[in-house]
Amino acid sequence: MFMLMLPFSRLFLASELNFYTLNFNNLVIIAGILAALDIAMFFVSTATFQREGILTKWR
Repeated sequence: MFMLMLPFSRLFLASELNFYTLNFNNLVIIAGILAALDIAMFFVSTATFQREGILTKWR
């Protein structure tokens, strides 16, 4: 859980130090990037997951 929060805490800290402003437009861009990464990871994980191989090796 800590590794998940680390990038977000860095974004918050950078906005507090006035490196950029964390406004609605930036949040929409960040959410879009995270959604695209989520969709890409979903397709990669479904393509590489070998259910039959796991079930036959388990027995």
